[in-house]
Amino acid sequence: MSVKVSISIDAAAPKARLEVVQKVAKDRAKTNAVIGEAVAALARQRIHDRYVVEETRTNFWERVQNSIESEADENGATITYNELGIGLRYRGGTVTPGKSISTFTGKLTRALAIPSDKVPLVNKRPVAPRYAGLLAFLRSTTRGDTVGVLVEGQQKVITRGPNKGKTRIVPKPGGDLLYVLKKMTRHRPDPQILPDESAIQAAGQAAIQRLLFAGGQ
Repeated sequence: MSVKVSISIDAAAPKARLEVVQKVAKDRAKTNAVIGEAVAALARQRIHDRYVVEETRTNFWERVQNSIESEADENGATITYNELGIGLRYRGGTVTPGKSISTFTGKLTRALAIPSDKVPLVNKRPVAPRYAGLLAFLRSTTRGDTVGVLVEGQQKVITRGPNKGKTRIVPKPGGDLLYVLKKMTRHRPDPQILPDESAIQAAGQAAIQRLLFAGGQ
């Protein structure tokens, strides 16, 4: 999900300064593009300073920073955060299973697999359960949103009963807990992801000043 922020020149600069810019700049779309890129740079810097510097294992926020783009036309500029999942972090909400196919079972998901810090990474992203090797399921004994956990597993030969001689997957002694399975996850909104209005206006005004000094080029 994307998060979009729209600004117009009217919101980014005093009216008198805007009139001067309109006379200097060759076209309004170009002026908006200059303002839009200035705000996009501000947005990237905010993500870096507030979130990227805190990342140690994964690179979600770095991907968010790199996904920020600016588009402009005669009516204004739009700054877009394109990384999947940023909308949930910005707006908050509840996530439930059943909307996608499980990479572990091949069926619609019945639980959300929340990776632990022990899950292997590929390109700094936790792998899905399907790619994490043998996993043993341990059902939760308490009520709540947690269905159970997936831990490192190993094959064990069944020595009695009708399935004698067959193998089953059991928890590996000393194995790591890799995933917590949940019925739902709840996420608080984080409005601090976006720059505040005063910072946006300041960035827009600074961009217009640079445009003036450059003679509208």
